[in-house]
Amino acid sequence: MNALQDRLYEKNLVALERRYPQAAAALRRLPPELGEPITAGYEEAWLRKTLPNGAEQAVLLGAGDGTAIEMLRREFGLRNLAVVEKDWRRLAWALQNRDLSETLSDPHVFLALAAAPEALEDHLEYVKTSLAAHGFQLLRHPSIPPEDASYYDAVQTQLRRMMEREAFSLRARLTRGPLVQRNLITNLPEMLSALTLDDARGRFAGTPAVIAAGGPSLDRNVKALRNAQGRALLLGVDTAVRTLQRHGVEPPIVVATDPSPENDKHLEGVELPPKTLFAFSPDCYYAIPRRYRSLQRRLCVYDDSARFTYWLKNLLGFEELIPRPLHVAETAIRLALVLGCNPIVFTGLDLAIPPAGGMTHSSLSARAARVLRLMDDEMETVNADGTSVKHKIVYVEGIRGEPVATLYSFKFYLERLEALMASSSVRWIDATEGGALKKGAEIRPLNEVIAEFDNLGNEFEKRLQALPKVMKFHPENCVKSLNESFSRLRRLEERMNTAAAGNWNLVEIEGLWRFFLRDEETRALLDHAVFPFQLEPPLERIPFDRRNDYLYRHLKEAHSIVKMFFPIWEESLQRLLENIA
Repeated sequence: MNALQDRLYEKNLVALERRYPQAAAALRRLPPELGEPITAGYEEAWLRKTLPNGAEQAVLLGAGDGTAIEMLRREFGLRNLAVVEKDWRRLAWALQNRDLSETLSDPHVFLALAAAPEALEDHLEYVKTSLAAHGFQLLRHPSIPPEDASYYDAVQTQLRRMMEREAFSLRARLTRGPLVQRNLITNLPEMLSALTLDDARGRFAGTPAVIAAGGPSLDRNVKALRNAQGRALLLGVDTAVRTLQRHGVEPPIVVATDPSPENDKHLEGVELPPKTLFAFSPDCYYAIPRRYRSLQRRLCVYDDSARFTYWLKNLLGFEELIPRPLHVAETAIRLALVLGCNPIVFTGLDLAIPPAGGMTHSSLSARAARVLRLMDDEMETVNADGTSVKHKIVYVEGIRGEPVATLYSFKFYLERLEALMASSSVRWIDATEGGALKKGAEIRPLNEVIAEFDNLGNEFEKRLQALPKVMKFHPENCVKSLNESFSRLRRLEERMNTAAAGNWNLVEIEGLWRFFLRDEETRALLDHAVFPFQLEPPLERIPFDRRNDYLYRHLKEAHSIVKMFFPIWEESLQRLLENIA
């Protein structure tokens, strides 16, 4: 490099280091090396020809000489830009030739550098929701060398799968947002009186675990689980508990996560033995944690999906979070990983519809429905109340090599599970004896698997009973901080009342709208209920002559959200105070 390139390179690395320190460190270790020059104006001409007018987001495959990166940010003003580059040297070349320091500092520019295609989602974690919500233009840089074509082909495949999963998750989040937020608020007293994953970490290191899910095959092999006592730690999910208890199996750990009222039906009238460890998600339907509040050992399985979780994490000082699970069996599996279990065995985890029809879930599950018709792309089922429902289906590979029908949601669950297994050194065993093939797991009969484990007597019970009975945090400290944040929320409502009365000008209302979206305390308390507003276009993209109507309409909606959750917060805080007293 000449002196000018050296200074430019260092300037860019300093900017990169602020957001991607590991990438900057990797580039600093590279020997100085110039890439092949790209013809002047080549990237600019390609980009102007390729990028359609009105594009708001883009994923750029290949860094080129940096011209396209800079133009996409500065000239086209995209809402978000993600850049995927396979070769560190090619990025280094771009950083030597273009001043990208402002671009690299922009929080709306995301980099996936030298990332394995299957790990792409981790690198684009903070932009994938926006990409799924608003769409994006995929730009494949023409300077990509032929030897890298297969890498970027794999990246495009992963992008498509990631967008399918994220769109599915986004629809669920938008539909369930208010319900999830109500559960988070209402469950706070139960959360603060429960253990955290920190308390559970490594408690069962190296011991086998069996995850009992509520698939249709559970009815067939549930009796074999009686032999698991003393040989493996059994984690029963809420959809399976009735079936397990009907056959005399009491799982020492019961897991519940779903936020919907339907989830309450799985456990309605179900009593759990006093020694049971009840594990629940923060947004689990609020009636369920209350039902098992008298159990001495309860564990809140905090995940990374809620701002309020991070608020509590900073306040209370716990560390362990799991990635947001897509379903209750995944929660149980991730809990088993935190506990240190190995191997991890699945049973009742079909993630598919039986080839001959039958039931969609174990017969005693509240979700159990009978299959009436199974066609190429559609399935019709009848619920216990006699109502029929049609479902879109897709086919995946079964454990015997034959195609099996499954719901689209189950397909996403399966892909997520396979990615989890691929990233872990744990031994995985699928003893479901039916259903979808889970790549990365051994396929074994349940009886045979259990017989291989040593009988450790009451060792599992001893370890569970060694867990603390109550968490170590002091709720009164939490109440103090909550009251401070709650006062901030109260002031926000008062400001919204003033704005709604028409007593503020446009500049003041713009400030209030930005505060509502960006204030960390407000976002923590309202969290999922505010999320839909985050998907709206930024004010800068709203024409000035429409901005007044836009703000008043959205502030009216935001005001109703604040008014809806204000009394729920008051009730939750009152319960906390009563518990302290």
